[in-house]
Amino acid sequence: MLLSKKNNLNELDREHLLTLLEYFRSKLGKKVDRLKEMRHQLNNARSRIDKLKATVEYQRAIILELMERDTAGNGDSTRSERMQRG
Repeated sequence: MLLSKKNNLNELDREHLLTLLEYFRSKLGKKVDRLKEMRHQLNNARSRIDKLKATVEYQRAIILELMERDTAGNGDSTRSERMQRG
């Protein structure tokens, strides 16, 4: 009788441990999924930042080129005068 009670307790402990293990495995899986989603969002943000940087660099180069052309030609003329000359 004592042995069967001990076996029952061991079985309950085992079932409880398995339940806890399943619970923690589930929580860990959810956290891993959230981490993957956050990594995905971070990579998308990095990609957008890189595109914006490239756009800014391109526009900056164009502006500098236009400024150099302007100063190489008639540096003292205004923009409206240059546009009128065509």
